Amino acid sequence: MDVAKVLILKNQLINIVEKIQLSLSSSELDSSNFLQFIQEIKPDLKKINTKINDEKRNHSIFGALDQLSFMDANQDTVKKDKIQYAKRLDLMNQIAVDSGLLLNFIELLEYYFDSQQYAVIKNALCYLVDIILIELKNWTDESDSIEFIEKYDWSRLIDALIQFEQSLNLTSANPLITQSEININSIFDHLQTYRFRLNEQYEELIQSSLELQRQQKEELQRQQEAELKRQQELELQRQQEAELKRQQELELKRQQELELQRQQELELQRQQELELKRQQELELKRQQEAELQRQQEEELQRQQELELQRQQEAELQRQQQEELRHQREAELKQKKEKEIRQLMIIVAAVILLGGLGLLIFNPFKSKQENPNPLTPETPQSRLETADQLALEASKLIENPPHPLTVWQQAQTQLQDAIQLLEAIPKKSSDSQKINQKLQIYKKDYNSISQILNKEQKATNDLESAKKLAMEASVMLQNPPESLSVWQEAEQKWKQSINLLESIPKDSFIYPESQDRLKVYRTNHEAVAQKNQEKNQ
Repeated sequence: MDVAKVLILKNQLINIVEKIQLSLSSSELDSSNFLQFIQEIKPDLKKINTKINDEKRNHSIFGALDQLSFMDANQDTVKKDKIQYAKRLDLMNQIAVDSGLLLNFIELLEYYFDSQQYAVIKNALCYLVDIILIELKNWTDESDSIEFIEKYDWSRLIDALIQFEQSLNLTSANPLITQSEININSIFDHLQTYRFRLNEQYEELIQSSLELQRQQKEELQRQQEAELKRQQELELQRQQEAELKRQQELELKRQQELELQRQQELELQRQQELELKRQQELELKRQQEAELQRQQEEELQRQQELELQRQQEAELQRQQQEELRHQREAELKQKKEKEIRQLMIIVAAVILLGGLGLLIFNPFKSKQENPNPLTPETPQSRLETADQLALEASKLIENPPHPLTVWQQAQTQLQDAIQLLEAIPKKSSDSQKINQKLQIYKKDYNSISQILNKEQKATNDLESAKKLAMEASVMLQNPPESLSVWQEAEQKWKQSINLLESIPKDSFIYPESQDRLKVYRTNHEAVAQKNQEKNQ
């Protein structure tokens, strides 16, 4: 039922009935003006009657749907809602009856406008309008309008209707009279609803006066029984629907319980998987920490071995340099002895020639000028020694890269060769050749010095990186440490990586730096991951 629509139609009907009541009580309207008035309001009244009857038909078809709203409410609410629903249903039926009665009377007034029955019909209409207004105006959801309707003198309305019926000279031969009979029967049919609202006194009066009313009451009772049967069928259908709904709810509940159980099993499985994953992560973390510690210990051991190896290599190089120095001294000594023997032969020859005094003076003077017995005395011997030193230096640096000590040894030999050439007098016969060699040796010396500086820097960077790595490893030998210690260790690993990455590819220690770089990066990633976990 469209309650809002029914209430709107009720208010519209009240407005029309009030207009009719006002026009009936007005002394200024004559019969022709009143007829014109009711003809003007007839379309509005017919529209109300059509809409309310359409709503009744819709309710007869879909009314069972209104009952579904009572299924989920509690008992007190259902009882209250059913009473309210019955009152609104009664209002809908009453509007249909009232609008139908008014249309019947308006049609009779139009039909008998010029006859003597006009006054009787108009008089009955006055009583009908009064009772309709009393009923409609006093209808509410909370209080019944019957108490107001019963205060009205229904006997006056019934008497007026009986007088109106008796005043009509009904014969089947007269078509106008036949039409009147139809309208009156329709009026009495609609008034059946009102008669049920009368008390016993008015019921006895109506039953003794009007046999037609009794027949109509029987017909109404039959209709009520049919309605009751229909209601029982609807109730049975409702119960069946309720049972079906209950079974569906039970099935839904069972499915929900199964779904809940499935979700709980899934949740338990998920938690087990999470726990397994957590344990695996902890195991992996433990293994990573153990691997990190093992790598750090291996790195520490490898650094110690490399340090020992470096010391051994340095000692070996030192020994090689010492051996080379001894060899050079021996060669120089042999040269010196050879030169002395040659000198003695010359001295002997000079003595034979009579120049002993001069030769004795000259060797003494040369000895004073060359106090170092290992230093060549003649320009030619110095040039040969310088060439020998430069040759040895060039052989040392063949097929680079070489260790730092090799470059240092080559630099020292070139430096000695340059000093020997610079000690040769500039007025020597080979001065041009000496100057050319001197320029070449100085150029080679500068090139070796640059390479030596680069190797020295690379070696220093490697040593610094090894020192930082050693410090980082020592810091984390006894975990767990604080976050700041892990962060400092991560920074040291990062610094050592940066130092190794700066070592040139053509340096001697580049392969070693790359080997260490792989290990340092692995350690740095492990420490960085540990820091990230501690931050979380």
